[in-house]
Amino acid sequence: HMKKSIWILGFTLVLLAAFSGVLWSFSPEPSHEGAQEASPAVSAYLSVDGLYEHKEITVHPGDTVLMVLEEAYAADPAVRLRSKEYSGLGTLVTGIGGLENGTEGKYWQYRVNGAVPQVGAGSYLVAEGDDIEWFFATSNQ
Repeated sequence: HMKKSIWILGFTLVLLAAFSGVLWSFSPEPSHEGAQEASPAVSAYLSVDGLYEHKEITVHPGDTVLMVLEEAYAADPAVRLRSKEYSGLGTLVTGIGGLENGTEGKYWQYRVNGAVPQVGAGSYLVAEGDDIEWFFATSNQ
């Protein structure tokens, strides 16, 4: 009779432990996911040949150089951004304002903090204080 009581007690404890584990997994815990969404916007700078010179802009975590240019176009129709999507390669900026790639052998390119990155504008993540410059020049620069 004693073995049966110990077994029932043990089984009950196991059930209680399992049940409390289930409750624990559903209990509200502080989430750090919301912290990312609430990350503060930061400042960066945008220059575009013929349009802007060192204009202060707001960027959010995860923004790319291409997103910054798209946002500038959404806010200012004079940007007249034109781009083309290439499968496997990403998006190529083909025109800004009145200047189209290939005109006089020049193409739209970008620099961040004075250096030309080796990745497309759709892959380069903007950081606080970055100085983004879109320039129209021959491709050997």
